[in-house]
Amino acid sequence: MKSEFFNLTKGVRGKLKSLLGDKVISKEVYLSKEKISFKADIQINNGSELIFIEIEESQTHPDTNVSKYWVYLEGNLNKKVKLIQIFGRGFSETENNYTSRKKLSEFIAKKIKLAFPKNFAYVPLNLKDFNYSQEDYKNKGTEITDKVIELLKEYIDRD
Repeated sequence: MKSEFFNLTKGVRGKLKSLLGDKVISKEVYLSKEKISFKADIQINNGSELIFIEIEESQTHPDTNVSKYWVYLEGNLNKKVKLIQIFGRGFSETENNYTSRKKLSEFIAKKIKLAFPKNFAYVPLNLKDFNYSQEDYKNKGTEITDKVIELLKEYIDRD
């Protein structure tokens, strides 16, 4: 069943592409010498680091979107990675798994930071802080995208 909601990932990727041009890349990222690969929702190469953005709109195990960067860093010790994980409409406080899944993601990120203190940064962002309802995702997609972009600019522009 196709969702009637606005696709936040697609909206944010398109907006970032128009703002940053070729810095926004869409290609497979190889995790290791074994050629295990994955695609991030959004990748940005700003020269000094790779910024990966994972937008959790309906992912039931967002911790997997964190743990794959551990494997990536083990195979790419010379890379600097910033992971921005956005918890979207699929993660409401009323869901039983919300708190535990988010905490598990943060726990894994802390462990990666311990293993790679100079190579890894983790930024969790929570769309529930914007106070948008489920209905707003149908009607205010562009507005929500613009707010996410404003938040992201702070983390993308930093070195």
